[in-house]
This record gives sequence, C-alpha cells and structure tokens, in this order.
Amino acid sequence: MRGVNIFIIASAASVCSTAIPAFAQTERVESTDAEILVTAQRREEKLQDVPVTVSVQSAERIEAAGVRSISDIGKLVAGLNFAQNELFAQPSLRGVTTTSFASSSESPVAIYLDGSYQPAMFGAQFELPDVERIEVVKGPQGTLFGRNATGGAVQIFTKEPKYELGGKIIGTAGLYTGGARDATEFSGSGFITGPLVQDKLAVSIAGYARHNQGFLQDIASNKRTGEQSLYGVRGKLLFEPSERAKFLLTGFYSWQDDYSTSNRAALNKATIAAGFPDAVLPTRPWEVSNIPGKPQHLRLKTISASLKGTFDLDVGSLTAVTTYSKVNQRSQTGPAAAWSQQCFTALRCTYWPDYNNYHESLSQDLNFTSKTFGIFSFTTGAFLYRDFGTTQDTRALSGTNFNVPVIATVDTTRTTAYAVYAEGNLDLTDHIHLILGGRYSNEKKTPKNSLNGIALTDFPGIQDSSFTPRASLRYEFNPSTSAYATFSQGFKSGQLPRAFEPYRTLNLLVRPEKLTAYEVGFKTARRDYALNLAYYHYDYKDLQLTAFVPGVALATTQNAAKAKMDGFDVEGWVRATQNLRLTVAFNYMPTAKYADFPVAQFLTFNQAGFGPPVASLGDASGLRLLKAPKLSGTIGLSWSHEYHFGQLGADANLYHSSAQKFDNLGTIKNDAYEDLSGQIYLDRNGIRFAIYGRNLFNNAVIVGSNPSTGQLPVIYGAPRQVGVSASYSF
Repeated sequence: MRGVNIFIIASAASVCSTAIPAFAQTERVESTDAEILVTAQRREEKLQDVPVTVSVQSAERIEAAGVRSISDIGKLVAGLNFAQNELFAQPSLRGVTTTSFASSSESPVAIYLDGSYQPAMFGAQFELPDVERIEVVKGPQGTLFGRNATGGAVQIFTKEPKYELGGKIIGTAGLYTGGARDATEFSGSGFITGPLVQDKLAVSIAGYARHNQGFLQDIASNKRTGEQSLYGVRGKLLFEPSERAKFLLTGFYSWQDDYSTSNRAALNKATIAAGFPDAVLPTRPWEVSNIPGKPQHLRLKTISASLKGTFDLDVGSLTAVTTYSKVNQRSQTGPAAAWSQQCFTALRCTYWPDYNNYHESLSQDLNFTSKTFGIFSFTTGAFLYRDFGTTQDTRALSGTNFNVPVIATVDTTRTTAYAVYAEGNLDLTDHIHLILGGRYSNEKKTPKNSLNGIALTDFPGIQDSSFTPRASLRYEFNPSTSAYATFSQGFKSGQLPRAFEPYRTLNLLVRPEKLTAYEVGFKTARRDYALNLAYYHYDYKDLQLTAFVPGVALATTQNAAKAKMDGFDVEGWVRATQNLRLTVAFNYMPTAKYADFPVAQFLTFNQAGFGPPVASLGDASGLRLLKAPKLSGTIGLSWSHEYHFGQLGADANLYHSSAQKFDNLGTIKNDAYEDLSGQIYLDRNGIRFAIYGRNLFNNAVIVGSNPSTGQLPVIYGAPRQVGVSASYSF
C-alpha cells in the first residue's frame, strides 16, 4: 500500500500543479504538442482527432527514460506489460495477452515495424538505435489493422533517409550492481544518413551492439552466467522518381547470443528436482542452477526485408508494403529449473539440448486513403499473408549421461490469410464526425506433426473467418478539444494442437478469440498542457491459455470461456515552467476477471515446502486475469537550462505497477513495485555526456514464467544498473 499511496499522491500533485510527459530538453519543450501527428487510423492526422486511446512516445522521451528495446516500453505506456516467456514476447495491453508458445501461437497485440507486420513471437524483441517514435493504439483494431490486433497495436517507426548528411553515435559503459554478480556492460549504436542523388536517392544505415558479462550466479558450478551479446544493422534506400511517387527499401539483420533470457530458476524450491537429496536449488533472485557444462542458452537470428511504395494520386494516396521475414531461434534448457544428477538418472528430469523455433513469412499490405470529398472520406485496403512456422522439441534426453530419449516432437504450421477492409468518415456537421467500418478476415492453418519420428495425420487443420466492425462518433468542441464514443471488435484465429496434445484424439479445436470493446473518451491539448481521458469495457470470449498435461512438462492450449474488463486511461502533460515539464500516464483497471472459466488449471506450492507444484482443476470464474495489474502508470520529469558552458539537464521516470500474477491462483506473482530510472546530462554543440541509472530501487521483478506440473520457473528482469554515456549528433 505504501508504494500505491506514494504513486497516487505523486500523480495527483503532478496534475494539480499542471504537469506531465517524459524527459524533454529546451528545444523539445518548445514543440507544439497539440499538433502531434499519428497514423493510428492508417492516415496521418492529429492525435486529438483520433477517437481511440493512442499513446505516442518520441525518440527523445524514449532515450530519456532509459528505454533501449521494445520490451522496456511499458515503463512509458500505462497498461502495457511486455512480459517474456523465455524468448517468446508476450505483451499484455489492458489485460489482453497470451501464454501460449507453440508454432501456431500468436500474440493478440499486433506489432508493426515501419508498417510491416511482425508475426513471430520469439522475434518480437527490437533494439531501438534509430527509433523515430512509437505509437501504441489501445483496444481492438480489428478493422484497420486486423490480424491479431485483439488487444491493440504497437507501431514502431524508425528514421527514414534524408537528403542532408546527418547522424548520431552513442557509446555507453554500465555496471549492474544489484544482481547475484556485479557485471559490466558496454554498448554502442549509431545512425547515419545522406544523399546519393540529391532529391532522388538517399540512404541510411543504423546499427547497434551490446555485451554484458552476466549478472546471474550459477550456484551448481559456483560460476558467473547470464552473458549476453547482440548486434544488428538496418539499411534503408529511399528513391523518389517524382514528386508523386516514393519507394523505400529496407533490410535488417540481427544476432543474439544469450545465456540470460531463458535462464530460469525454480521459485521457492518448487521443482521435481527438489525431491532428490543432491538437488542444488536457487533461493535468491538472479541465482540459477544449471546442468554442469550445459548452461541454459539461446541463439536468435533475424533477417527481414521490405519494400514500401507510396503514390500520391488525384483522388488520394495509395500505399503498398511487401515484407519478408525469417527468424531462427535455437536454445538449450533444463525444464526442471534446477540441477540434480539423481533426478536425471531416475529419468524424472529432462534436458532439451536442441529446442528450435523457425518462422518464415511473406505479407502484402495495400492501403488506399482518399482525399476529402465534401463531407466524406474513406480508407480501404487488403492484406495477404503466408507463413511457415515450426517448433522442434528434439533430442529430449534424460538419464546419467543424457542418452535416454524421452520425447521428440516436430510441430509445423502453414498459415494462409487474407482480409479486405473499408472505413468511411462522414462530417455530419462542423462539430459531429462519424466513422463506420468493417473488415472481413479469413485464415487457414494446416499442420504437419510428428511424434518420435512418426508422422501424425489425424488432424486436417482449421479455417476461421470473421467480420469485425467499428463505429465511432466524435464531437469536436474546437480544433483542439473533442469527445468520442467508439465500438470495435478484434479477432484472433484458432490454434492447432501440438503433436502430444490429448485434444488431437478428441478432435477438439482451440477456438478463435473475439473481443468486443466499448470506449468513451475526452481529449484536449493546448500549447502548455494536454489531457486525454478514456473509459473502456471489454467482453472477451474464448481466451487461448496454456495448461500442462498432468505428470509431464508438456503444454497444451485451452479456451477460457469468457472474461470482462473495465478500466480508465489517463494521459497528460503540462509545462510547469519554461524549463520544467511533467508527464503522467496511468491505467486503472478495477475489473479484469474470468466471467466463465469452469475448468481451469490450478498450481500451488507443495505442502512439504519443496518439490513439484500440486496441480488440480477448479473453477476460475471471478478470478483476476493474468498479467493484468489493477493500477499501472508512470510519472516523468524533465528539466533543462541553457548555460554559457552548454545545456544542463536531468530526466527522471517513476513507474508503478500493482500486483500481477502469472498463473490462475497467483502462486507466481509480482507484488506491487516501483521502478525509477533517470539521467543527468550536459550537451554542447551536439556532444553530450550523461550519467544514467536504471531500476535504481533494484527490484527483483519477474518478467517471465512458464509454470507447469513439474516446476514453477521464473525469469527476473535486470537488476540495478548505473553507467555513463557519450554521444555526438551531426
């Protein structure tokens, strides 16, 4: 309660003193935020004119808050929690999330990078060396974004090439001081752009590299672990053959070698290994217990390319985006989340030395936005998508020398999808604006599975279709103030069973999810302040959740029948003085519960105080949803002043989250916590030196968990880090 009270008091003080957004320098403070332009409705328009909740984070605000990758963006966007189940990104937006991680699993929060849909859950982790802005559109976006935008859409925009030479180089040196081991981290990133042919051809290159020693302690070997190395490069080529045509070619490559992200530890000795006398069990955050000589480890490689064409026509604008992506992930892990030789010898513990995920996709997105014809304008388009995804649990071994095969599965899914959509905008009067739209989606998923080398042909596949409408009514009081009411729906297709799932023999399907949302809101913006308010109600049907086959660590997916959510979003900022600016954003969700979930899996700690969790079935109706804190939000402070020696500034960001759980009963959960990050900097003639700190309270926050009947494993986020950085902009 102390943390909640501090956060609420600070929020109230900020609003009452007319304060708010994050981390601005003098030149940022002078911008006119009432004119923020967004593309949340597939056309460029003022934020205040969009009848839905949109959180916009600029590059300056992202940098000032210490956000390095998309997984950190929840520190700035209230209601967004970017949890991670080992390598699988599982974002939660207003309580809409997933716990599934099979080859046919997909997130209900759609992620777009420069207009390209990013389907692979295990590839949806982006570093942000050249970010321009991030738009988070809250609520189902079934009409304009469509595929898997049940909870909303996260749009990441990176810098485009310019016809003037420019760029930025950043180097940092940091020290993790709060983990099981102190660890250094060094990183560098850069962006450069310039013309090849003036006004016709321009190019840009962005890249990043980061390495840390590892802040984890392997208590089985008494050695440091958790080392991370990653790098990536993005190149863009801009070609403008005429004033009415533009082509942008983008290529991206990244590599990650990681001993941290999948390094799980059993919470409170809850593992099957604990029942053996020689078990080595972690007892503190950032401690792990690995098989000697076989640390938990993953590698990730991403390759993507896209071509975007924009054409200015007499009647509107046509945009075509073609995207190809390939993501390959390989990992080795011990599902027992602790080391015991006796457990492996007894064939009770298993080891995955080669767990693979592969994802290859090709998509085509066409969008036409008309000009305004009197009182009417419209947006229409089509989306085509093909995908090949496979998950291999191969060479699952046990025994004294890990030479006894237990199970080997290959689960492959081929997805073909298409959609068409249209949305019309009608200005009924100078003040009343109506939006009506709809989208038809059709998806087919075909499996190819094998179990211990034997092909399974008993399941033909699934085909789902859906129509998702949207209607909005907006009243414009004046050009900077409006109120709105919006009805919308979102759709996520069904999921195929994996090779070992009992649903195969029963021919039971994992049904599609569908969310119906009602939202009312108010938006206003002036030169010195802005305020956006929204209330929403969700009716959520057939949630797709992961459960585990009793007695073995094998996951299956089931539908929870119904859920309901009610909540409020508040975002705003105010300029307290010429040099000081405050921002507040929070999401309060008093209701986020299963309305009807009579057959849910419950996991509790063993009464012996150690050993595998106790699994049972029960009625979860009325229980709170997973990863859905009642209150979450952020308070940002930015100050800067120009002196004769340069610009001196300071940024701080305080994030609060109330308790949230990772299983139906809350056996694994985070209690309420605050996260404080900030920096102090000196900027002179484009050269900046800064001292920064992240997670200064050193909270041990669980960022991922995949609980099963064999163990309750957890992964903790990074501990406290302090460091210095230097950058040069030109």
